[in-house]
Amino acid sequence: MTSIETKFVIFHLLRVNGFATTGAIAAMARVPEATVEECLRAAETAGEVVHRSGRITGWRLAPQAASDHTARVRGLIADLACQARVETAYSEFLPLNQGFKEFCTHWQADRDLADALPRLKGIHTEVTSALASVCEVLPWYSGYLTRLNSALQRAEAGDPDAFTKPLSDSYHDVWMEIHQDLLLLLGRERGAADGS
Repeated sequence: MTSIETKFVIFHLLRVNGFATTGAIAAMARVPEATVEECLRAAETAGEVVHRSGRITGWRLAPQAASDHTARVRGLIADLACQARVETAYSEFLPLNQGFKEFCTHWQADRDLADALPRLKGIHTEVTSALASVCEVLPWYSGYLTRLNSALQRAEAGDPDAFTKPLSDSYHDVWMEIHQDLLLLLGRERGAADGS
């Protein structure tokens, strides 16, 4: 991955998350933390990102950089000729999203590990299949699947936080990022079909 590609992915993951730490971005992008730090410090000097310190520390894209990134996303999709792949992934993801929401509601109500694990494994198989084609052209999508695998393994090891706990890289956390990413790639706003 060239430095330009790395910067694009870093900016894209910031756009997806809205706000994130250097370490979190490095883990999501699967690049060294030092590389992310160097990129973001340079971008901060250029006025493209804003760093927040204090009790909550992290980065966000400056408004103009966020707007510019949206245009770059459209250019990337055109350059890679992958619009159809993303559309297909999104159309397969939407019904899975409804099922996953129902799964999360059920889990939060009874937290029955023996019941939840087989259901989550089934969902995992389906979402992995739905995203496989996109992973072939957009490298950071493999990172999402790696993180979903990790959350599933934590759940299998008996960690109840791995299912839906916010801000813990739970299965739900990663799922929400994937959903937002697909919407950004397609230039769409969340609507009724997305469970808004």
